[in-house]
Amino acid sequence: MSNFLFLYPMWLIGILPWVAMSLWLYKRQHTQSLIAPHLVKALGIQAKQASTLKCTCIALFGMVAFVALAGPSWQQVEKPTFTSSNARVLVLDMSLSMYANDIQPNRLSQLRYKAMDLLKQWQEGSTGLVVYSGDAYLVSPLTRDTNTLVSLIPHLSPAIMPFQGANAISGVNVAIETLRNAGLNQGDIIVFSDDIDETEMNGIIALTEDSPWRLTLLGVGTAAGAPIQLPDGQWLTSATGKTVIAKTNFDLMADVARLGGGIFSAIQPNNSDIQAIAAFTNNLNQTEKSADSNRLSDHLNGGYWLTLLLVIPTLLMFRRGGLLALLISLPMVMPSAPAQANPFFTADQQAYQQYEQEEYQHAASQFNDRRWKGIAQYQAGDFDSAIKTFEGLKDMGSQYNLANAYAQSAQYDEAIAQYQKVLDEDPGNTDAQRNLEIVRRAQQQQQQQQQQQQQQQQQQQQNSDNNQQSQQSQQSQQSQQSQQSQQSQQSQQSQQAENKTQNNDGQDNPPSDSPSSSTAETSNKTAEDMPKKEASAMRYADNDAVENKDDKDGESVEQAMPSKESHDDSNEAQTTSSSTSSTESNRDDPAFRKLEHVESARDPSQLIRAQLLLQAQQKPSPTESNKQW
Repeated sequence: MSNFLFLYPMWLIGILPWVAMSLWLYKRQHTQSLIAPHLVKALGIQAKQASTLKCTCIALFGMVAFVALAGPSWQQVEKPTFTSSNARVLVLDMSLSMYANDIQPNRLSQLRYKAMDLLKQWQEGSTGLVVYSGDAYLVSPLTRDTNTLVSLIPHLSPAIMPFQGANAISGVNVAIETLRNAGLNQGDIIVFSDDIDETEMNGIIALTEDSPWRLTLLGVGTAAGAPIQLPDGQWLTSATGKTVIAKTNFDLMADVARLGGGIFSAIQPNNSDIQAIAAFTNNLNQTEKSADSNRLSDHLNGGYWLTLLLVIPTLLMFRRGGLLALLISLPMVMPSAPAQANPFFTADQQAYQQYEQEEYQHAASQFNDRRWKGIAQYQAGDFDSAIKTFEGLKDMGSQYNLANAYAQSAQYDEAIAQYQKVLDEDPGNTDAQRNLEIVRRAQQQQQQQQQQQQQQQQQQQQNSDNNQQSQQSQQSQQSQQSQQSQQSQQSQQSQQAENKTQNNDGQDNPPSDSPSSSTAETSNKTAEDMPKKEASAMRYADNDAVENKDDKDGESVEQAMPSKESHDDSNEAQTTSSSTSSTESNRDDPAFRKLEHVESARDPSQLIRAQLLLQAQQKPSPTESNKQW
């Protein structure tokens, strides 16, 4: 009897009021009668003695019922327990491309929703959490408390990442290290990403192919893609100034999942993608094991045997089938789950229930109330439909929501006018004032970006015009050089012809006996030949100057090439020095210096960022890749 106990002892408290009620009934039967006692004697009617036995039976059987409800237990049964060794790591892409809004409201928000839905499906086994951008970091090691991971998901964003970029290989590598450090020899790696290129594909396949790790992928995005709008409202541009369009290659991601032994699913507006991944990763046929050494002892409820003692008094309570009719009618009176059918709710009430469950698209299609219909469309990200719905409403709340819908659809002029209209009617609306300032800043940034793009296009046009002019000038210089060379050749030929003529004249004329005359003639010839020689010398000088100029230009080009090479060498040296001294530079980072003050801030996102920064400080800086977003 040492194992005897009551499973639900609070029911024993009901015995006291039951006994008190039985005593009250017993006394009441002795003190009350329908006919006065003196009349009873006059009529010769013998008064019925109060049924003491009846009251005693009622009290006794009521006490038995309460004891049965208390759940007396005097036996134990041993049950085998099962522990699941199923483990998985959720890897989330936190690159800048997650800000793209090809799926509403953007990829980052949808990734968070899907991650939280999937974590709620994992009630067995252990789960870890990894995020990656330029490098990968462990947010949470393997844990059985998925609720904690769900609370962390809303605070994850690209803004908390130490390095920007997209390196899915590092994310898978950190996930494998997490599973190995936990002493596991198999597990699932679930990657939520919006793009994987061929380099990442080859690296991931090398890690997961023919290995005990199964790789599952969820593609977040669309094949058409969309520009990346940063949190400050600016559009992400490339090094050439062009707006970046983030596209998702579903075919490549499907190949990676197939070769990794898992499954691939593109993001869906319903929950079918999460259900498919959860069903695949919750397959416990090979991962469940019996823990015979930890068998569980459970107490059996013996109160069911006491109900047999209550059968006889219950049958005696039947009078003219009244209790039987009552028992038969109970199933009709008791409400059931199907009783809460749709006919008991209006369309707006049903739509509001869907709205509370965050099924905004279904709610928007079912709402009859235009105001709630517009709100549901706005929450679903269908801003154009929300604008059409709010335009026909005149109340202040709908006008304010109309301005918000204009702002979300990047129709800044209409949004500013609508906010101003709201402020004219309600000058104290601080939300409208704040949103108006935000929209004006966004409009200014948009105009600045357009001006920058126009300036870049003009600059490119000027550069092309300058290149054409330089080519034309080079061609003209070459033509001038060819003309000068032809002139110099002609002058040389004429000079040689004159020299030959002079030599022939000298041979024909006899020598003179007078030295003075010969000297005079020589001086006269020299004086006559001087202009010709000077002219030819000037031509040679011009030709030599042009040739020297070409030589100097060639030398200058050759001298410029080593300087460019030296500049490249210096860049490589700077890159090497920056990679080797990354740890020292990180120590001077204000984010690292303020880690002591993060705890006092109590901001979950900042706490997670501090954790990631500490991990980044303890590992070498990632190498730069072509994927910066």
